[in-house]
Amino acid sequence: MGKKGFSAVVDAFWDEASDAFAFLASEFGLNGPERSNLVISAITFTGRGNRYEIMLDTREKVVDTSVEVELETKTLDAPLQNLVAAAGLGAPNHVTSKAATLSGLRHTLELHARYVRLLVPHMTPEKVVDLMRAADAREWTGS
Repeated sequence: MGKKGFSAVVDAFWDEASDAFAFLASEFGLNGPERSNLVISAITFTGRGNRYEIMLDTREKVVDTSVEVELETKTLDAPLQNLVAAAGLGAPNHVTSKAATLSGLRHTLELHARYVRLLVPHMTPEKVVDLMRAADAREWTGS
């Protein structure tokens, strides 16, 4: 695939990702989408101590989605694939990430959005720490 093909993916990422994950704001009351392009193109939705980040890795031509949970003394961060498995929603390999083409990007974003929608009800204060740890979340303290 030529550069022109993947440049269409890069150009479309923010709008496509914002549309696919708009339900996080409209249905679950999270703030976003917030766009960033510091190191990697990403959009985030935040609220209730949770942060959902959808990133386009232009080197690998994949979409990565992760969830970050801020607790009083620490932060936990896990990739969507691990959370899907930990919540019993499917195997990690069901969460594909290919985004080399525009149709691949759209398919991946739709798939990730579907799993995030299923995951949100599991992200309750009573369950979230155990779920994140079951998903082998990275854990750190401080800022």
